[in-house]
Amino acid sequence: MSIGKSQSALDDSSSSVKASVSRQQSIFLLCERCHWCTTYIDKSRLPADNKCQQCSNTDMLSSFPILSNESFTFDYNEKRGVELEFKPRKTMTK
Repeated sequence: MSIGKSQSALDDSSSSVKASVSRQQSIFLLCERCHWCTTYIDKSRLPADNKCQQCSNTDMLSSFPILSNESFTFDYNEKRGVELEFKPRKTMTK
């Protein structure tokens, strides 16, 4: 019986860690209208009103989650629009 309780406590602990990690996942925001962009460290800091900080337009923000082992580049030109390239983050060697 104590094994079942330990497993249940382990499951609860595991789900708490997963929830904490998902809250702390970085988010890239892009305004579809003016192409303003930013990266937020976690979901708790996202603007609640979904309003662009540059052009004040609402409901034009797109969001993309960024994994902890991922990096990206952002490029924009008038002909092609916005280009995002996501790739694995390079590990630093000592």
